[in-house]
Amino acid sequence: MSNSPGSQAMMGAMQKMQQSMIAQPMTGDIDHDFASMMRKHHRGAVDMARAELQNGRDPEFQKMARKIITDQEKEIRQLDRWLARHPGKPPQS
Repeated sequence: MSNSPGSQAMMGAMQKMQQSMIAQPMTGDIDHDFASMMRKHHRGAVDMARAELQNGRDPEFQKMARKIITDQEKEIRQLDRWLARHPGKPPQS
């Protein structure tokens, strides 16, 4: 793997997202689990887009990264609102 700052930032964002998703327990409520996992997935996308903005050079990808940040943060807020109204229940044994 490359040791460039951009590659390191991208790998760090992906690892953080993966660890966060793996650590999230499933509740048994598919809607809640979907919202919770998508929130983490979207946060990972935002982190990767920020790595592109900080390290990338392609104007098309810079534009795409800005759009991803805007769109994903909007969806994260939607997921947060839904999760606030629907607190998760502990998994059933």
